[in-house]
Amino acid sequence: MISIEDILDSKEELLRLTELAKEDSFSNFNKFEKRIPDYLNYHVAKYNDEVIAMSGMFKSKQWDPKFVRIADRTYYFKIARSGSLSFLNENKLKATASTYFLPLHVKIAIEKNLIPFFSISGIKRRAAMVKVIERWNNNSDNENKFILLPEMYYTCNHDISENTNEACWQNIAILDINGHEDFNLPSRPIN
Repeated sequence: MISIEDILDSKEELLRLTELAKEDSFSNFNKFEKRIPDYLNYHVAKYNDEVIAMSGMFKSKQWDPKFVRIADRTYYFKIARSGSLSFLNENKLKATASTYFLPLHVKIAIEKNLIPFFSISGIKRRAAMVKVIERWNNNSDNENKFILLPEMYYTCNHDISENTNEACWQNIAILDINGHEDFNLPSRPIN
């Protein structure tokens, strides 16, 4: 059984896990400690007390305060990607983010009167985002639907004039609730 736990208040454990993730995904976890104050929470998914994935809810001071990025810095540890957990339903394991983190983060955001969005970099990865949105929207238990915004949006936690990373431009899926139309991060057309 998979369990979810917020480890934001366990800074030592959070930094230990992000250091492990940095070995595999340097760009996503480099200087992660600077991001910690802007997280509302940071969750881990555990299977038999072993962390298999992690993900947070992030509020940048660069954004309108009513928006929160959910499933931020989502990471699957190698054990969850290697097949060594093959006794779990493989699709369920691969969908840990959409099965566990997204519903929890949406619930927390709505409770806090925030508008949740999630993002993924790269035009080529837009198709993967469409699949996540379709899976979410087709789930009859979900009253709220996500929509895919039409452009690429600047999501980095620093001023756009300091941009040196193409990964700062992301595809955005936002919950279609009152106020979502005010989403105003810098944007550019998809080429």
